[in-house]
Amino acid sequence: MAAAMLVLLAACRMPALRSLIGPEVLLAGDHLTNLLEGWQRVSGDPSSPSVNQSVRVIRESARFIGEVYGRDSRPGY
Repeated sequence: MAAAMLVLLAACRMPALRSLIGPEVLLAGDHLTNLLEGWQRVSGDPSSPSVNQSVRVIRESARFIGEVYGRDSRPGY
């Protein structure tokens, strides 16, 4: 999931690919973060360091994608 966010980030930063990606890409980070955090809650303790790292990468990627699109482009906002 973190790798998918990195691919989206790279695509958003390339003009030729950015035109193919809609602003709904801004929802991907929250969605993936919720999936991973929910999975960790179900799994119980101790939390997985690799999952924590993936969540961090997803959040940072989502933040950078948000900078590319601007905050006003976010669907529903």
